[in-house]
Amino acid sequence: MKKMLFAMITTAMILSLSACGSKKAQSAYDAIGSMFFSDESILTADEQARFRDMKLRREDALEKKDTGALEALKSEWEAFSAPIQEVIRLYQEAKDEFFTDEEKDDLTDEERSTAEDLEGKIRDLYQKRDEAGMKDMIRMYRKYGQPIREIIRTYKNMDFSAFSSSDRNLMDEEEKTEMQDIFDHAREALGNRDLSELESLGRVWSGFVSDTKDEIENTKSDILNQWLDSANLTSSLTNLLSLGTTTTSTGIHGHTITITTQYTAQANASDEQIKNALESYLGLTSYVFQSGVEYLQQYVDDVCIRVEYRNADGNLVASRDFN
Repeated sequence: MKKMLFAMITTAMILSLSACGSKKAQSAYDAIGSMFFSDESILTADEQARFRDMKLRREDALEKKDTGALEALKSEWEAFSAPIQEVIRLYQEAKDEFFTDEEKDDLTDEERSTAEDLEGKIRDLYQKRDEAGMKDMIRMYRKYGQPIREIIRTYKNMDFSAFSSSDRNLMDEEEKTEMQDIFDHAREALGNRDLSELESLGRVWSGFVSDTKDEIENTKSDILNQWLDSANLTSSLTNLLSLGTTTTSTGIHGHTITITTQYTAQANASDEQIKNALESYLGLTSYVFQSGVEYLQQYVDDVCIRVEYRNADGNLVASRDFN
């Protein structure tokens, strides 16, 4: 009995030590981290062989629970990978600053040729793992490319699509001439790569857009009001199909004209009957609203005419938008 108990205790101790060894080995294995290069093409044949050997030794050491070997491998891996990883990081950082294909469309032929020549030299130095040469060439690329990129960005920040075609219909000739003058000077400054002039024109354009849009918005309000007055939408036509006493009111909110007919007494009419009354009314008048929208869209591209019926409680029963 005592021998059996001793054997059980001994076995438990062995298993415990084994589990402890496995845990330590796993921790040492994990501490090495990811053995990975995002670009293995710059490794020499000897380095590739060594890299494969290190990964195999790592798995073997874990299987054998050789914590010492794993700890030694960690130091070896860090010394081996650090300079290679730094070159890869440096190149990736440089690539992030290369002109995109879209940006190159905005370059002159000479600028594009110069940029691509510099990019090619950086790639060659990367393949040679010439870290110092890469840093010098990257500085040269930044010095060349950043001013051009800033000039193009400044030009594109001038939103020349700020006015729709309907907005332009509301501009007077002086405003159209001023807008075209800014366009022409901006294109000239872009061609001359004149950042100072573009920044100045950007401020002029911003002020022009703000002032002109305010004037256009006032003109749009006037046009909507004039159309509403001339359409005479509060006439007795609204009452032809009413089911009781009604009042009709109109209002303009933004670019939406709202014509509201509300029952003050419904003569026992249900909401469904009121809804049908609106449909009948629009059967006679929808052409007025649709032609009104078509006319107004020449000047207000997002205009909407809303016709709505409300019951005596003021609740909306039915409506239709024309836009």
